[in-house]
Amino acid sequence: MYDYHVHSNYSDGRFLGRMVRAAVDAGL
Repeated sequence: MYDYHVHSNYSDGRFLGRMVRAAVDAGL
């Protein structure tokens, strides 16, 4: 797991986790 988006204004880390996972899945 990468945590470069964890430090965000969103309190729901699960939402960001999905975004990060989707990005990794996309090959980013």
